[in-house]
Amino acid sequence: MTDQFLVDQVAKIEDQINDLNEAITFLYANPHKSYTLDSGQTRTTVTRNDIDELNNLIDKLLNRRSTLLTRINGSVSLIEPYY
Repeated sequence: MTDQFLVDQVAKIEDQINDLNEAITFLYANPHKSYTLDSGQTRTTVTRNDIDELNNLIDKLLNRRSTLLTRINGSVSLIEPYY
C-alpha cells in the first residue's frame, strides 16, 4: 500500500464520519423523522432509535482513521524502565 492510498482512505473515512454526524444532528432536531444515508451503492434509512448505533460506528471509524494516520506518519514508542 502506498501512502497516497492510505491518505485517500483517511479522506473517505472522514467523509463517512461527517455524513454520520449530519444524520445524528438531523435526527436530534427532528426526532419523529428518518434520515437516509446514501453511499452511492446502498441506501440506509435511520431513525432516532439508531443514534447509539451511529455513534458506535463513528467511534470505529475514528479508531480506523487513527490507525491509518499512524501508518502514514509513523510512530515511536519510548519504553523507560521503572525502578
